[in-house]
Amino acid sequence: MMAWVLGLLCLAATLKGQNIALATLTIVLFNVGTLALLEWLLFHNPLTIQQITGLLLGMSALILLETSS
Repeated sequence: MMAWVLGLLCLAATLKGQNIALATLTIVLFNVGTLALLEWLLFHNPLTIQQITGLLLGMSALILLETSS
């Protein structure tokens, strides 16, 4: 429950200073990255090439959107 509230607070904070596309992408990347990291740490599941590629593509999209605006 506390993680959900923390996520909503982060979303509200990013919506104040960014447009909706950047804020949404930031929150999605944070959630997916956190889940992948916790899966690796807690369950000892190795990250797949698809997961790594997806995280890198998402981060590069965020960088491109940040630098273009």
